Amino acid sequence: MKNRIILCSIILSLSLFLAFISCQKKTQSVSFSENEIDNYWREGKTLPLGVSDKYPLPIQKITNDNGINVLIDMAHQTQFVTLWGLNKSINELGFRSIGNQASLHSVLDPDGKCRVRIPFKEGIFPFAWIPNLEYNIVITEQSLPGYQDYLPEEIDALKKFVRNGGGLLIQCGPEFSLSADGKKLSLEKLIETFDATLAKETDMFNQNKYATFSTNNKWETVRQGDYGKIIEARRTFGDGRVMLVGAMNTLIPDTTDSPEKQLKIKALISERLNWLAEGKKPVGGEPRVPSTMAGGGGIYPELEKNIGDIVLFYALNQKKELLDCMDNDLPKAQKKLQEWFPSKKSEPIYLVLAAGSGGAWVVNAYKPKEVGLVCIDPLSLIDVFAFEMGHLNNGPANEFGRTAGWVQAINGSNGQAGWFRGKILAVFNDSYKNKPNRDCNSFFKSDKKGDSIDLARFNPDELYSYNDKLTKLWYVFQKLDDRYGTIWYPRWLWVMNTRWDKTPEKQLTFDEMVEDMSIAVGEDLFPFFTKLGTTLEKNRLPEIEFNNETIRLKVAPLEVTPAGNIKLDSIKDYRQPIIVTE
Repeated sequence: MKNRIILCSIILSLSLFLAFISCQKKTQSVSFSENEIDNYWREGKTLPLGVSDKYPLPIQKITNDNGINVLIDMAHQTQFVTLWGLNKSINELGFRSIGNQASLHSVLDPDGKCRVRIPFKEGIFPFAWIPNLEYNIVITEQSLPGYQDYLPEEIDALKKFVRNGGGLLIQCGPEFSLSADGKKLSLEKLIETFDATLAKETDMFNQNKYATFSTNNKWETVRQGDYGKIIEARRTFGDGRVMLVGAMNTLIPDTTDSPEKQLKIKALISERLNWLAEGKKPVGGEPRVPSTMAGGGGIYPELEKNIGDIVLFYALNQKKELLDCMDNDLPKAQKKLQEWFPSKKSEPIYLVLAAGSGGAWVVNAYKPKEVGLVCIDPLSLIDVFAFEMGHLNNGPANEFGRTAGWVQAINGSNGQAGWFRGKILAVFNDSYKNKPNRDCNSFFKSDKKGDSIDLARFNPDELYSYNDKLTKLWYVFQKLDDRYGTIWYPRWLWVMNTRWDKTPEKQLTFDEMVEDMSIAVGEDLFPFFTKLGTTLEKNRLPEIEFNNETIRLKVAPLEVTPAGNIKLDSIKDYRQPIIVTE
């Protein structure tokens, strides 16, 4: 008996020791100085496990925290309403929300790690690895067939997660039912793992179209559509639970609804999540979980590659044609942008290749800067990349390596981003050639004589949407390209960065912007802008001081006539005066 007690004590001690060692592997602190951390992210690296111990994630703001961790999968479709809306919605109901863009098997691996941003200094949130979290619920959704696949290893990981007590909510759009008789999609394979299938017909509920499901007696029908088809079902599976819903975004109340309806929807959301969480004890502990900030995340894709000064984050399920585009086409696009618009970079560009289609985001408010690309085909990827790089690039720095001045047409609009987007599209698609950039002559349809839309008078939001005012701005750019070549634009930015170096935060008036443009092209542009109906304090600039020299300017011979075709010429030295050959 005594020997058995000793043996049990040894086994218990060994077990505790092994558990301690295992825990130490995941949480052992790593000592990094502030300079080392700065160098790490500036070199395009993700900080190793352990650094976050000194810089822990902030506590997520949750109303009456119930300790339930909800993983919101966006590795199969990233929607902004999910990225920034769903997190807040379920936080208000007491649940922790963790947005995720990594492949599911990587983030559900109890011995794995995930990439997040950690708070380092004011305005700096470097990427770092932390041990994977434990989850009670996973929410995954796709609105359309053709988006990034659910890999076999992801499906296996979800099956194991549910069998061990986790809750899984699968939401899909009605197009999946309409595609159910074609080639089997990976989402169908995921649903079939739990003994259900997509039916071939859609149904209606609350005037919305739903995908429908075929289930067996292991399933409980939660809701039927107007025509009696199953649009929502649930079941237990092992120790866990699975729910199917044939529509998207069902967990986000519509802010335009009445307060009573919003409360009703929130009650439904809470009921669903609480049911899904019943198979497993709440994770609990402090809610220091990765939270979505102004950009992507909270958990970023698990894989990476370096392409020049670009650091690309992507998930294992990313489409091959998009990765090929990243390898072959984006470096070419980046090179052309740098040729047309040289911009000094003191840090790498972090790109997040997200799942789904139809969007992008850019992070300028804190560092490292981040660009998210939500694309499904290579040309769209190139398109969005060029657009977001147009927002990030500041143009040629002055002799001190600095940029200065703030102009609404560049810094406070889509003017610059959209302009270079059009040029890059023409490089990769001939259909954009042999016509003006951004179809800019189209503004004449509403501004018949070209003098009724005042570029100096607008609401700030007007230059962020695609309208005739923004198109007229591009018309000006194209007219200057016609006369001075593509070099005028980088020269203009170099002039601005040089002229306003002593007041770098200055917001320039429209007159000051036209002065800088006139210096750049070597001709007076005020008469041209006056013909365009622009409100200015003066209509003539015969001379101006720049770089301790007096520059005399003749009137630019520009008329309000249709602009010419897009120009893609390379530039020379933007610091030298432009010579116009008549």
